[in-house]
Amino acid sequence: MRPSKILTFSFLTLLMIALTVGCTQQPATDLGDGNGGGGGEGDGGGSGGVNPGGSAPITVDEKYLDCNTATDCKVLEVGCCDICNGGGGIAVNKVFADEAYKKYKKICSPNWICTAMACPPPVAYCKDKKCAFLKSTNEARRCQKNEDCIIVKGGCCDHCNGGSLDAINKEFVDLYHSVPEFTNPDCSQIICTKEPCYETVATCSSDYCSFFVK
Repeated sequence: MRPSKILTFSFLTLLMIALTVGCTQQPATDLGDGNGGGGGEGDGGGSGGVNPGGSAPITVDEKYLDCNTATDCKVLEVGCCDICNGGGGIAVNKVFADEAYKKYKKICSPNWICTAMACPPPVAYCKDKKCAFLKSTNEARRCQKNEDCIIVKGGCCDHCNGGSLDAINKEFVDLYHSVPEFTNPDCSQIICTKEPCYETVATCSSDYCSFFVK
């Protein structure tokens, strides 16, 4: 019976080795804010680069980051998976998008495995004259207290006359009005009714900005 025991032991040893190797191909989910590595600020903004798929955080060359408005910036997904599924991204001035992508895009194994969650796309913006990004528009609604929040108008008319309202963190008011991912219609040909409106109040509830009508 001794040879049988040896064969059984050998088989179990090989199985454990195979499982260990397989697990190391799973990407680490280490998303931070905006650019600058997995430890950005809050849940979506910052400047530099997010962990590109399980490797050490990267720092983006300053020359790629300069901006004046959100429209100067573009998000590049440079990990082995998209940002939603554990990969990394950077926000750069779109003038340097191709150059930055070639420099920071991670070379990935064909065996790399990504999760398959569906998420809203990341949104680039300009913060303190540096390109950064939010993992989704919903991150602009993050808050800690009521004073963080402000009500913004969606659509061309106010909410009593065919438009809508939203509540976001004050930090992202300029972003809300400057990127197409938020409500940003052409109102030049729109005529609104003039019904009176009730007062609305912004509040921070469960870490997200919302509002209520008095």
